[in-house]
Amino acid sequence: MTRHPFALGGRLDQNVCWRAAAGKLTREYASYDSYVLRAKKGQTITVKLTTTDRDASFAIYETKELGPDEDTILPNNEMLRLFTGKLPITSEYSVQVYGVSSIDDRDASGATYTLQITLR
Repeated sequence: MTRHPFALGGRLDQNVCWRAAAGKLTREYASYDSYVLRAKKGQTITVKLTTTDRDASFAIYETKELGPDEDTILPNNEMLRLFTGKLPITSEYSVQVYGVSSIDDRDASGATYTLQITLR
């Protein structure tokens, strides 16, 4: 896992913060890049993953307060490239980008990706 503290620095207006990042998809199963940010209860998070790799995916987890059965905001899903949802508590969240979808995936591309995160 590579952890990236993710300060939401760009502002579209006084209520909307955004940030984009770029990287290379991991080639190992269960390995991921983690983008960590703080957010408030009730804020709406939008995450957009752009890449040419059809197996790439992302997941969103709360990392400080909720237990292991409650911390999943969005499970890992390789079919999803865009997600919008309300956050349940004020806390730290991790957006995790995966490049390999199964242990049998021998064709991991290591393709580049961009990740855009917006909080409203």
